[in-house]
Amino acid sequence: MKFKNSVEYAWFLKEILPHVIGISKWKKVCTIAPVSEISTLTDEAFGLVALDNAWDLWSHQAIASNVATVAPAPKAKYTRGGNMKGNKCSGWTDAGIQQFNRFRMAVSDDRKKPHRKQVEADIMRDLRMLVTGKQGTIQGTAEVAAINDLGGEAATGHPLLQDDSVGRSWRV
Repeated sequence: MKFKNSVEYAWFLKEILPHVIGISKWKKVCTIAPVSEISTLTDEAFGLVALDNAWDLWSHQAIASNVATVAPAPKAKYTRGGNMKGNKCSGWTDAGIQQFNRFRMAVSDDRKKPHRKQVEADIMRDLRMLVTGKQGTIQGTAEVAAINDLGGEAATGHPLLQDDSVGRSWRV
């Protein structure tokens, strides 16, 4: 998975990561501490694999809400299903665990890049502006796609996201 630009990365931070680390914790510290101090490598990697796992299903649900007849919903990529009765789920597939490990390595590598501190400072500043109601540089519509670039095109048909203008390397 790779974010095309900081708008998409900010979307991930605003919409996905808070649910991983806890919304109340996120709200308390997202404007005063960089992401690398708020979340662990594991938190960020889990958010990425959860997004990748459910992207096709969520996309289908968004389309289905606007159309009368649709195809059956796709299954999640990396979970074995289960029915939540008695709190029993079947867990992650081996492919899901491997994808999580690749995302964790990608997050670790990204956090070591020299520009990362500036990217985090910019996003923190923009989140502060959003929280206070003032517009920051994070604006526009984010287009995020879960990709599998082993075959060149994503299994979902999304083109690979190539623009790495802010230096993030989420292609794994």
